[in-house]
Amino acid sequence: MITVVEEPGELCVGTLCQLFHEHGKEVVGPGFNLNMCTFVDAVRFKTIRFFVARNEQAEAVGYACFNIYKDTMRAQDTIADCQAIYVKPEHRGIVSIKLIRLAEQVLKADGIRRIYMHVPAATPKVAEMFMKPKMGYKLLEVTMEKEL
Repeated sequence: MITVVEEPGELCVGTLCQLFHEHGKEVVGPGFNLNMCTFVDAVRFKTIRFFVARNEQAEAVGYACFNIYKDTMRAQDTIADCQAIYVKPEHRGIVSIKLIRLAEQVLKADGIRRIYMHVPAATPKVAEMFMKPKMGYKLLEVTMEKEL
């Protein structure tokens, strides 16, 4: 049985390192180099929230982390920007949905008005899943990158 809960950032930065690295290797590849200082600063300033899925042995099998900030164009709104969601391949599917649903519920109860999800262009099926009516997400913008 998998349990999904919000966990304090102070705990997550240390206990989720292995998942951070698995996620980075899968999504970024050999150029992955996690900036732990960014996580530590976000935890210290309370601008990041973590939701974690654990198995019966209390091992983390997935996580979602959200940066929390005020919307630039709608100052009255607080935004949760999902910086990462990762679930080990053998647990993907319902565990991913549970992480998202719990985060939505908790963040909404805390006054968050919008959640932004980022989906790599290489995974269009993930974007399709988010945009199904039951998930409720819509395409907002396209983000592009140029290496300099």
